[in-house]
Amino acid sequence: MTIGSTQASVSHARTGSVSQAARPPPIEIKVRASDAGLTVAKVRGQNAITIKGTAEGDRWVGDSLLGGFLASGMGFDLDIDKAPTVDASGRTNYTEKNARYFSLITQRGWSAKECADRLAKKVNEGTAPFTATVKTSANGAATISFAARAAGPSK
Repeated sequence: MTIGSTQASVSHARTGSVSQAARPPPIEIKVRASDAGLTVAKVRGQNAITIKGTAEGDRWVGDSLLGGFLASGMGFDLDIDKAPTVDASGRTNYTEKNARYFSLITQRGWSAKECADRLAKKVNEGTAPFTATVKTSANGAATISFAARAAGPSK
């Protein structure tokens, strides 16, 4: 009996299911970017996004009479489809859903790190149940990693 159970646990460990149990649950991330100088993409298999490039900022659209500046930027949302939209009284309330969307209007010359730092600050200072950390790579790309906010005392 002991031999069989030992073999089963060794086999269980070889499948990798033990390490998968420790992996945090995936966060659904939807990214958007309208700044032509930046590329924003979700990191496959991780709760993270990567930003590459240098922001071009707003641009002129139209002609000299009927034209204007068009702002550009980027944004993402975190588990927005899982946010409750009905409050305790049964009324429709999008406060929690709105708290999970993060956007940034970019300015010409901002690096990927500058954009990532500004977005991570919005996540960390907001009321969404997530935290964000930024790491940069040698090529100038910046990765924002997200985690569920630790539950603390209610306010």
